[in-house]
Formats: sequence, C-alpha cells, structure tokens
Amino acid sequence: MTSDVDDIYGSRFLSATDLVKPDTVTIQSVSTETLVKAGEPQKTRAVLYFKNRTKGVPLNKTNATNLA
Repeated sequence: MTSDVDDIYGSRFLSATDLVKPDTVTIQSVSTETLVKAGEPQKTRAVLYFKNRTKGVPLNKTNATNLA
C-alpha cells in the first residue's frame, strides 16, 4: 500500500519507492529546512538536493555529520 499512498499524496522528499534501481547522483546543494509533521514538534534538518532530481533527502544528525 505504500506506493499507492505515495502516488496519491506524494512527497517533496525522496523515498524508497522512488528508487527502482541503483543510481549514482551528484549533490547539487544542501539547504537547512524546517520540517513539520502533524502532531509532532518542528524539526530543522539539512536537506540534500541532487543534480537532475526534483526531490531532496532530509538528513538525520548521523548522516549530516558523516557527510560533513
């Protein structure tokens, strides 16, 4: 059902259902964004954006530290 929900509601972030095969990408930019989920406190995260892709990937602290 996950892919059906993604098709209906979509997301501005990359998810596993967006990946149909292994792919190599190049980081275009990193921005700081405030993420909001209903019923949860706001979170500020670094978000990676890639060349030739529209969706970004929010980073948790571990991934952001490893990338830095």
